Amino acid sequence: MMASRGGRLRISMADVLPRSFGKYLLERRLGVGGMAETFVARREGAGGIEQHVCLKRVLPAFNGDKSFRDQFQREARLAARLRHSNIVGTIDYGSVDEVQYMALELVDGFDGQIQQFAVLRVRRFRFVGFVL
Repeated sequence: MMASRGGRLRISMADVLPRSFGKYLLERRLGVGGMAETFVARREGAGGIEQHVCLKRVLPAFNGDKSFRDQFQREARLAARLRHSNIVGTIDYGSVDEVQYMALELVDGFDGQIQQFAVLRVRRFRFVGFVL
């Protein structure tokens, strides 16, 4: 996000997309939480094979915290073992320039903000009745 700090314009990495992150190209930010951020990312393989994933990476504030890095690695290990139709699969885990990440199966669907906006728009209209 763009922010002004002390009269200077500050741009976060998420504002400069698409951008490379290891073997992935970050295309669009999905969200950010207290400890990690998620992106729609693409990786290209041999023969032009292309895969879109949800890339979850640790926020910079937590990169130096060994206990947090260990916790993130345990999460990746556990997530990779889970197999269920209602749980996204873990595709990859690694580190780029000491920033840990997990690549997860990307589930196509409505963006939550778009869906929320659509619901708000529908609520503005009042149901009057059916026309026969």
